[in-house]
Amino acid sequence: MKKFFKWFTYKENILMLLGALIALTAVAVPFSIIYFTKTSYSMQSFEKLGTVGDFFGGTTVGLLSLASIIFVTAAIIMQKEELKLQREEVKKTREEYEVTNATMKRQQFDSTFFNMINLHHKIVSEIEYDSTKGRAVHKMFHDKMNKKYSGEVRNEYTQKMLSRILQDDEEKQVSFALETYLFSEKHRLIEQVISDPSYTSNDRGEWDSEVFDEVSRNILSGEHELWLNRRDVIISAFHNQLSNDHNFLYDILSEINFIGLIETDVEYEYVDIFKRNFIITPLKELRDRAFELTYNELEQSMGHYFRNFYRIITLIQDEIFHNDPVINEKERQKYRGILRDQLSSIELIAIFYNITYSKKGESFKKYFAHINFFDDHIVESDFIWSNDSLELSRLNIPDN
Repeated sequence: MKKFFKWFTYKENILMLLGALIALTAVAVPFSIIYFTKTSYSMQSFEKLGTVGDFFGGTTVGLLSLASIIFVTAAIIMQKEELKLQREEVKKTREEYEVTNATMKRQQFDSTFFNMINLHHKIVSEIEYDSTKGRAVHKMFHDKMNKKYSGEVRNEYTQKMLSRILQDDEEKQVSFALETYLFSEKHRLIEQVISDPSYTSNDRGEWDSEVFDEVSRNILSGEHELWLNRRDVIISAFHNQLSNDHNFLYDILSEINFIGLIETDVEYEYVDIFKRNFIITPLKELRDRAFELTYNELEQSMGHYFRNFYRIITLIQDEIFHNDPVINEKERQKYRGILRDQLSSIELIAIFYNITYSKKGESFKKYFAHINFFDDHIVESDFIWSNDSLELSRLNIPDN
């Protein structure tokens, strides 16, 4: 019964039924006339029907035409439904093809990705510099950069500061040279004191490092009697030498030890500038220089590592996993997580420094912007510079 009623839910079935009824009616009309008029089936009998016959004959033709139209309409509807089914079938086929194609594409990506991960591990194991191998080279890279900054970069920036000082007026130069000269003389006095038991021995007459440290601190602060007794003489000698030797001022300034001046809390404009630009918030150009010097020395060992790593990250970031941006980003995040899990914290530091302080690595910076690749995985206590954390936060600030 349900099938019977369901049959009537289709428009083409109703039209077919209506057309059939109209056609049967059209066919039945002539016979109905003959039957009700009790006319025999002969030519003479048909001629007697006259206008009545003409009327019903015309009606029959009209009904048959109407039935034909209805049948044609039903056929069109049926054809339309068939075309709809065909389109749905084509759509399903296309969707299946897209799923198959996407699956094959994902398999191809996975194969490439994990092969590159394996290559990454192989490169890490084969990295070698002098007698150091593997991930320990990254630690050496980090330590060497720190030494380069404290050594060559510090000397270069000291020379830059010296050029700046020499461009100032002579009064400022002399004033700062005197501070530097006094600092040097304090250290010379400390070297003399270390061999004098009266200033380095405890109550038992034994050499005591604590006693010596206290004497050194008092000399450097300018409070010890040894220094106070000599200070005026030293200042007088400085001015006499300055008057007699034209190169004396330059010689004093060229031996500036800014770090020593900072450690002894010497307050002066040039010292404050050096402290701010080298220690508190190191200039970007100085950090760049430290990385450049270190990378140039270890490029033969580390270059392949960085190139392969960036090839992996570009593979992930350039891949379109899904048309929906949110889903696509989640897929990328999954693969980035797999990649990050292969890296030690010191490797992450090296990669971060490479994209932040290297001209070559900076071109890959866009691939790390706004994705929080390093967050919660870098050990910030391993940072060399105090404002490295600021560089890291800038990396994750969205563009306006």
